Amino acid sequence: MIRFIQIFIIFCFWGFLSNSLAQSVTVSKEMSIRNDVAYDVIGVVADNILLYRDKGTEKVVEIFDQNMKHLFDREITLEKKSADVYAIVPQDTCFTIIYGYRDRREYFMRAQKYDQFGLMIDSVTFVGGVVDFKLENFRYETSEDRSKTLLFTTRKNDLLYTYMIDNNEMTLAWAKESKLIGLNVRKDFRGALVSDRGEVNVLFEIDNSKYDRKKHHLMLLGFDHNDGFFENKFTFDNKLTVDLELGFDNVNRRIIIAGLVSEDSEYNATGFFHLTKNIDELEEVTQIEDQDFDVKLLEELYGKKLSKKKKLNDFVTRDIVLRGDGGFLLLTEMNKEYYRRSAFNGGTRGGGGFNGGGRGWVDIYNEDVIVFAVRPDGTEHWKKILYKKQFSQDDGGVFSSYFLFKTPSRLRIIYNDEIKRNNTVSEYVMDPLGNFERNSLLSTEYQNLKLRFQDAVQVSSDVLLVPSERNFKLSLVKIEY
Repeated sequence: MIRFIQIFIIFCFWGFLSNSLAQSVTVSKEMSIRNDVAYDVIGVVADNILLYRDKGTEKVVEIFDQNMKHLFDREITLEKKSADVYAIVPQDTCFTIIYGYRDRREYFMRAQKYDQFGLMIDSVTFVGGVVDFKLENFRYETSEDRSKTLLFTTRKNDLLYTYMIDNNEMTLAWAKESKLIGLNVRKDFRGALVSDRGEVNVLFEIDNSKYDRKKHHLMLLGFDHNDGFFENKFTFDNKLTVDLELGFDNVNRRIIIAGLVSEDSEYNATGFFHLTKNIDELEEVTQIEDQDFDVKLLEELYGKKLSKKKKLNDFVTRDIVLRGDGGFLLLTEMNKEYYRRSAFNGGTRGGGGFNGGGRGWVDIYNEDVIVFAVRPDGTEHWKKILYKKQFSQDDGGVFSSYFLFKTPSRLRIIYNDEIKRNNTVSEYVMDPLGNFERNSLLSTEYQNLKLRFQDAVQVSSDVLLVPSERNFKLSLVKIEY
């Protein structure tokens, strides 16, 4: 993770931004993905740019040079064509595919490492020949330095399985089966992360309901190569959690939990909370403090009349950004969906209403972003509203929201102005003191581009790769500042 460094030197902000507007945009060839199952932007490996495509029984890596010229594609051969790919982990000069498969009644988990040309250079079996292996649907997290990969899954609502893989050594560092009493692992799970040292923290949220508000709390479980796990409880003062993010500062070894709270609703926030603490200094039980939104923020967002409700409606948390001084930023975004059914395409009357034969629509709104800045001592530094309006229908919101581009001296919040065929891409450029400027980055008019910024990958301090998907055709777009 590239850190957003706090700068204490006074400078002219507009001069600071004067060199930020020049960029080049390069587009790859179009590839048909009509029959593809999924794709994943691997990023830059050595001198090439790689894209992984899952075509069902065939896995392929598309290889481009730095000018986005397509060089060739290479088929990736796994032990079984029906293998499930759990994680693809890029590193500087290679990438690793971690997958599992079944051979009759036996289960195997393997990793295969490839170079920039898609040629396999190493392979290892982590789990081999296990009979009646009942785990499925692994999720994964990687450490900030890409040296560790955590695979985890659940079973029977109270069993958590964790596998820690060392990507550099190509070894299984440790594996655990943990029975968690008093937790519904699937229902209560809120996030997991792995440190550069291979320590795992998993966050659960319990009794987040207005009927159980007094019992509402968070539970952080810590795992490492030792037996058992650490357990830390975080309580609230009769507040419910609307949404939250989990982060880890590898330099200062701090755990960060931040989010939105409400006095009476799980959906509309009345304030925000945060906790930052050294992982070795966590107490068994910690009271989390929160603060209400000030009237000025709500008036700026809704106007004086609507701000009397004293709530943020439909906001969710998106990102935690670490600052070099030990503080952090919390980014939140307005996100709401409306479900509706057509009156003349909506099925037949019968029983108590419409049956399931009709077609419905989903209207998706992704609008303003609020950034909260917190100092290392936990006090609020500043907060800013970044205005935008995005609307789409029946697309899962994949072209909406934003991408967060991080450099040591500034943040760029990059997004589609509108979700349509011919569109302008804009960005907010923000400095460490919360000063910002809005720029038009590029136009997609007549370019046959529809950019999915949520799936973009930052590959350096000045290069961004964005997939463009339109009419079942995919291309990669390289934006270079």
